[in-house]
Amino acid sequence: MSDMADAESQFNLDALQEAIERMKPDLRVASEAAHKHLDKTADDDEDRWFDRIVQVGFLHEVLTDLCGADIAVMVQIAQALHDVHCDAPEEDHHMHRSPQETTQH
Repeated sequence: MSDMADAESQFNLDALQEAIERMKPDLRVASEAAHKHLDKTADDDEDRWFDRIVQVGFLHEVLTDLCGADIAVMVQIAQALHDVHCDAPEEDHHMHRSPQETTQH
């Protein structure tokens, strides 16, 4: 790539990363709301695990219709959610574990 193309590519990557960074507070709020909803609708860890599997299926369905660039954005959003969870207080980490992980801790 030429210097101009490299600079444009870096500019676009930086713009993506900055946009994702600005989303983190909203992702944190959305994640907390989703966890509270799940806590009210799922009776036990087995229900939560089943709900997770269903959601992964829905995510897969949506991802199959996206182009590579939009999938890259989704990867960045997923990483931001992961970061939000890692930054959460230790007592909140149990909400993000699978039933198998819960029994191991």
